Amino acid sequence: MEKFIINKVKQCLFIQAKVIRLLLSSFLFFLLNFLLKCIAQFENIAITNIEIFTEPYKPSIKNATILISHGKFKKIGLSESIKIPKEYRIINGKGKFATAGYRNSHTHFMEQKWENVKDISADSLESFLQEMFTSKGFVYVFDLAQIDFKNLNSLQGRIKNEK
Repeated sequence: MEKFIINKVKQCLFIQAKVIRLLLSSFLFFLLNFLLKCIAQFENIAITNIEIFTEPYKPSIKNATILISHGKFKKIGLSESIKIPKEYRIINGKGKFATAGYRNSHTHFMEQKWENVKDISADSLESFLQEMFTSKGFVYVFDLAQIDFKNLNSLQGRIKNEK
């Protein structure tokens, strides 16, 4: 009986250790992901030696480089054809992949916060767009129910001109 109890205690401790390791690794993954997002918004980054999938049914671009400046893609192409500026931090993407963002083909800009887009501050507009789209991987959106085309065109213009 004593051996049985000792084995059960060992099993329980083993399971608890696995759960703790899983929770810790999940926390570290989310922390690292958050930190990389923060860094990417304020830094100039070059991701080298990465494989890029640009379109479905087209071959990937192997040994590519991506230049990102202040959270925006500046250049993407074969590593040998891209000169990395001195102020860029280099991240080796060997064994990693990059792919295009998602398209949201059923969007509505009908909430009150989207009214009078021309009067929304640049920071608020960026925050609204991140909250609704880019934080979820959407980089292209289509509004299917907009009635105020002038406002929608203003939004499109501001996004294109980054204002």
